[in-house]
Amino acid sequence: MVIMGIALSLVVAGLALLLVARLGLFAFAVGLGMLPVVLIVGGVIWAVSAALAGRRGGNGAGGDGGAPQA
Repeated sequence: MVIMGIALSLVVAGLALLLVARLGLFAFAVGLGMLPVVLIVGGVIWAVSAALAGRRGGNGAGGDGGAPQA
């Protein structure tokens, strides 16, 4: 679950860079230069962690698939 949070943070950071890129020429160069890297890395980490969670038969909440406890 922590890895999914890191991946989501990378995606959000990439979108923030896109927003910052609209503020000026230097920010534009830095933001657009790093945007594809941040989004791709975040997406790959997210996809891999989701696939591994699916192989375990759960959503990362436990071995029972995250079923509520009585």
